[in-house]
Amino acid sequence: MLRALLAVLLLAANACGYYTYVSTVQRDASGGTIAVANDQGSRDEARRRMEAHCGGPYTIVDERRVVVGQKTTTRDDGTVVTKDVHELHLSYECSSR
Repeated sequence: MLRALLAVLLLAANACGYYTYVSTVQRDASGGTIAVANDQGSRDEARRRMEAHCGGPYTIVDERRVVVGQKTTTRDDGTVVTKDVHELHLSYECSSR
């Protein structure tokens, strides 16, 4: 019951734009890759993290959608539908290092 309530609250927050998803995929001294949800709030947070990591300027060198899993649902008519789940990965290089 608690999990269901939490899931509903997260979905509602995401729909209202209050939830951002940003996760570090890979990082080293010269740059890295950050996974983000495809919304402006997540992109803004990713930019803040890249700038903080680099100590200033950085360059986004690659931006791509990456398949990170699959979601399977069953429709009311019994049809099973499987779709890929994607993340947006931003790869960047630090300019000041």
